[in-house]
Amino acid sequence: LPDDIKTAYGEFRYAPSMSPETALDRLNAAIVADLQEAGIAAPSTTRLGGRLAIRVAITNHRSRLEDFDLLVDAILRLGAARAR
Repeated sequence: LPDDIKTAYGEFRYAPSMSPETALDRLNAAIVADLQEAGIAAPSTTRLGGRLAIRVAITNHRSRLEDFDLLVDAILRLGAARAR
């Protein structure tokens, strides 16, 4: 890539305490599907250390802090609803 093109990626997991790893993989995959189906965001998944993680690629020059606040709020809400 040319030097003036910047990209940013973030990888993380929604991980409520006391959840087994296999359940967390399924939970994070479901959260990604929920985000995409609701039209909130279009993250993908990746594996880090063998564990499924949510991956966000930040490439739009019009992205604002509020967009990421919305994403985090949605992940927390969807994760909590599915973890019940």
